[in-house]
Order: sequence, then structure tokens, then C-alpha cells
Amino acid sequence: MSVKGTDADQMATIIIQENDSAVLDVLTMALRLEGHHPIGILGTCPLAMLNTVKRNFPDLVLMDYRNRDNGGTTLLSVVKNLKAKLPVIALSSELNISKIANKLGFDDFIIKPFDLEDLFNTVKRYLISCGTLPHQINPSPAGQTS
Repeated sequence: MSVKGTDADQMATIIIQENDSAVLDVLTMALRLEGHHPIGILGTCPLAMLNTVKRNFPDLVLMDYRNRDNGGTTLLSVVKNLKAKLPVIALSSELNISKIANKLGFDDFIIKPFDLEDLFNTVKRYLISCGTLPHQINPSPAGQTS
């Protein structure tokens, strides 16, 4: 895990909606240590999500799939209606999340309990795909060509 030191180093604004305050704290701290600007929302209020997205122009949203509103579909609709191309990744401990996340409109999913490296890799992949992070080219080892 890399650690960035200043606000100038922050790479992306990421909204995290989570129902468990301990999970929200871990996600917020981990993404902050990676240099991002995480904004946490505890709970499932659609108005809070709407206002947070409008005020902060996020690059990515991480959303707790298991919400009181039947799987987070209300919150997901709020986000996608406001900013259709904004990547929204479901956070879930559901066994079948891999089958239902895309059907519901999530761009991807992260299984809880999550591994921080998996979290960082998924976040990075979406931030690169939406142009927030530049593509990083890893040089080939000496003597090898692509």
C-alpha cells in the first residue's frame, strides 16, 4: 500500500455509501492512504446520496448492496439518473452478487469481507477506464518484447 502525503496528491473523489460504520471507516482510511479523497455516507438516505453526488462530482461510487431499499436499487437509480456514466461498484457479502450486480445496474462488485489489494485494484481499474488516472505502462524486463 502506498501512502500519499498531501491534498495535492489526491487522485480521485470516491463516494462510499455503507451501512456499517466500521466498514465505512476502514474503506475511508484505506482510500485516503492511497491518495484519494473519500467521502463517506453512513446509511441509505437517497437525498443524502443525491446531494453528495451533486456537491462533490465523484469519479467513482462504492455502494453497500444490502440496503433497506431492496438491494440498493433506489440509491443506484439516484446516482445513475444524475450521472449515468459514473461507475458504481457494489459492496456485498451476498453469495450470488456476481450474478446479480450487473443485472441491477452496478458496474462491478467487491465481495465482503474484502481484501485491500482487491479493493485498490478494482478502484484503480475503474479510475483508469474513466480517465481519472493515467494508464501506467510497466516496462518489460530486459530482453523481452511485447
